[in-house]
Amino acid sequence: MDPPQPLHPRFRLSRALSPLMSLFIVLLLFLFAYPPSLPLTPPRFPRRLSLHPLASLSSLLSFPSRLPPPPPLLPIPTARQLTRQRAELAAFFHVGVNTFTDREWGTGGESPSLFNPAALNATQWVATVKDAGFKLVVLTAKHHDGFCLWPSALTSHSVRSAPWKAGRGDVVADVAAAARAAGVGMGLYLSPWDRHEAAYEAGAEAYNAFYEGQLRELLTSYGPIAEVWLDGAKGDDRPMAYHTVTWQALIRQLQPGAAVFSAQGPDLRWTGNERGEAGSTCWGTVNGSELTLEGWDTDYLNHGDVAGVDWIPPECDVSIRPGWFWHPLERPKPLAHLLDLYLASVGRGCCLLLNIPPNTTGLLHAEDVQRVGEFGRAVRGLFQEEVSAGARAWASSVYGCGGVGREGEGMGVGFWRLWRGGGGRGEYGPENVLRAGDGDFWAAEDGVLSAVLEFDLGQVKSFHVARLEEPVAYGQRIKAFSVEFLDDGTDVDADAAVSVPAFESQLSIGSSSAATASTVRHMALHVVQLVGRPVGQWWGQGWGQRWVLDFMLRLTNQRAEASHNPRAPASVRRTMQDVGGVWRVVVNGTTVGRKRLARFEAVRARRVRVVIHDARAAPLLSFFAIYRSGDGSPE
Repeated sequence: MDPPQPLHPRFRLSRALSPLMSLFIVLLLFLFAYPPSLPLTPPRFPRRLSLHPLASLSSLLSFPSRLPPPPPLLPIPTARQLTRQRAELAAFFHVGVNTFTDREWGTGGESPSLFNPAALNATQWVATVKDAGFKLVVLTAKHHDGFCLWPSALTSHSVRSAPWKAGRGDVVADVAAAARAAGVGMGLYLSPWDRHEAAYEAGAEAYNAFYEGQLRELLTSYGPIAEVWLDGAKGDDRPMAYHTVTWQALIRQLQPGAAVFSAQGPDLRWTGNERGEAGSTCWGTVNGSELTLEGWDTDYLNHGDVAGVDWIPPECDVSIRPGWFWHPLERPKPLAHLLDLYLASVGRGCCLLLNIPPNTTGLLHAEDVQRVGEFGRAVRGLFQEEVSAGARAWASSVYGCGGVGREGEGMGVGFWRLWRGGGGRGEYGPENVLRAGDGDFWAAEDGVLSAVLEFDLGQVKSFHVARLEEPVAYGQRIKAFSVEFLDDGTDVDADAAVSVPAFESQLSIGSSSAATASTVRHMALHVVQLVGRPVGQWWGQGWGQRWVLDFMLRLTNQRAEASHNPRAPASVRRTMQDVGGVWRVVVNGTTVGRKRLARFEAVRARRVRVVIHDARAAPLLSFFAIYRSGDGSPE
């Protein structure tokens, strides 16, 4: 038998390379099977930028893990504060002996025999507000007159001495049971100022012990309590040092999930007025050491403090009628006024506490029931049609994409890293702001204090409400922003594509030196990588995997074109026209916070952008949307 002949050198090389080729093909197939997420966030665009499709194979084949989130900017909210802020709408029920005397502040000398709401129905109260979207109710368990709506063992000045239910009634128990059955949170108001209790005259030690005893009764007898409301009102000159630190510690001990409201917090602060309005600039941050239960700086409470070291967001309280208690000659506020209050409270990152007083029968009046229902429908109507759903998003900066796109650097280096590690789905790209409630957000690169997010709605749409949200669990950051739309201009087709001979040349984008109007446009470069086919085919023919890179291109002339290497096919060259247009501002704002809502005259546009002009640190945004209500115009 003839001895085996040595392989030709070409075959020896082929056999040696076959495992590597197999691995390379497997990796390519993996890339095709799991495409990078779209759309991309554009890097900062230099005057001339080069695209090198295969500049770094190792970069293309890298799979970085999820980036850790940006560090929070202190102070940040606690879990109980976030829970309360997310509830947004709460109902206040002022009821007591004042309901029967036509007074706002009782003297403390009223007889308990006055209190007899024969048809009292707490289920009606709770159902009315729940149907309108309220998530919490707060009951005045004791107002300044000292009359208690529960059978307190510490005083006879309570429902125990009233004819209602022969002295066996308990309004607190009724409301707590109705709230629990409806899945609505329960809150309690307990006035520190007590015009009836003799211990108030005996001095601070005696009265504070009495007050703490009443707190203990309420917080141990009626199930979970979501909020405890400490009113700072005090209408006489009797000296009294309230032991607020001790009260707060007791509340934490007995109801650790309860948010404590007062003019000094510590969980929620008064907004400085009883009109239900927060400041147009409203920080969730203040210096808690500067707040007191009495003697308020109302402007400070209303606007907060950009440099505050404590997170104590405002709760805006207001009554649906002129007074807090039932007065037969008063009427509810107009619907338009209530909707304005919603925008000036919830729409400025605060909670709205709307009072609806039960009447002498123990029911909410039919007018109030109707108005509350109208209010709930009007609020839902603001968000009836989310016209930004499905939009494409770009951003001028994305956390984790630092250094990409600097002048003189090839853009082909690190394509996969750019997609998966900076702005890809589930990371910190602008597409995250179009999905509400999933915990993702857009983040700018560290050190960036101003940025632009732009949205293509796909077609011209009408809208008149804008909504922005910061992920305040990472701190409140934005100091100034605007929402703008592109007026009367059509952009370059965002889907225009050019083929690139990836192994032979590079594609560059540039502009002429003729400087005219400056507008922002987007162009997507589609680079095709084929297996076993010549490079340079159109991606639309179905060959291979599309790789996309979006640029935010600031044109300084009236036209831009994709230029090509002289060796590239003629089909690479494509000229696009800039038809102009003007960015017009529809919202000019300062703070965003947990939620910012703005209503304006309806406009029509395809392209919308959020411009963040200034921030305390690299800005974050968890949600952005624009809406059109039923008739497309403001209410």
